[in-house]
Amino acid sequence: MKIFIREDKGNKKYVSEIKEALQKAGHQVLLSSDYIDARDALQSCHVCLDLTAAGKANDKESLSRPFDRAFVDLRVRKMIQVIGKATLPRRQIVADLGLKQRSRRIFIYNYLKPSVVQGYVTMSNPDIPSKPDQTYKLTGKGLRIYKELMGE
Repeated sequence: MKIFIREDKGNKKYVSEIKEALQKAGHQVLLSSDYIDARDALQSCHVCLDLTAAGKANDKESLSRPFDRAFVDLRVRKMIQVIGKATLPRRQIVADLGLKQRSRRIFIYNYLKPSVVQGYVTMSNPDIPSKPDQTYKLTGKGLRIYKELMGE
C-alpha cells in the first residue's frame, strides 16, 4: 500500500520512526518533504497520514482518503469484484470479502462508505441505511470498473 505522510518541521523524529515501521510492514512511504508540490504523489496514494506538530497522529483527522481521485482504492476494488453484477445483502458481501461477521464497523468504514461516496456502489434503500434487508449493487461507474477488473 502507498502511504503519504504529511509532516512539518517539528516532528522529524516521529516521522522517521513511523516511516521505518511502515516500510518494515511492506508499505511504500512517500514524505511531503520530498516534494515541492505533492499533489501528484497524494493522488496515487491509498492513505494520507497527517502528523501534528506534537508528533502524534490525530486519529480523527490522520487518515483521510481523497475520494475525488481517479485511483480506485484496493478495498473498493475488492468490494466491486465481490458484488459484480449481482445485488447482495451486507452479510453476503462481508462473507465473500473474508471478513468476520462481527467486524461490521471495519466493513462499513473501510469498504462500504468509500465505495458509496466514490459512486461505485448504491443501496437499495438509501433513505434507511440501517434497514435489515438492505442490499447493495454496482452503479454504472462501478460496472465499468468491474468490467476493467474482469477483463471484459
